[in-house]
Amino acid sequence: MYAIVKAGGRQEKVTVGETITVKGPKIDILRYKNKTGHRRRQGFRAQHTRVKITAISGAK
Repeated sequence: MYAIVKAGGRQEKVTVGETITVKGPKIDILRYKNKTGHRRRQGFRAQHTRVKITAISGAK
């Protein structure tokens, strides 16, 4: 038996006993101001969360 779950902005096909990792790739933040040559780059990677599927109920 499997289920489709939405987690971390995407959908995953999971079965009982499976472990999935949510929160995705690194986010790049670029800031730019016109005519001044001012640029700033920042990166961020959220901590990954591991979720273990223990049971699948029939609820919709």
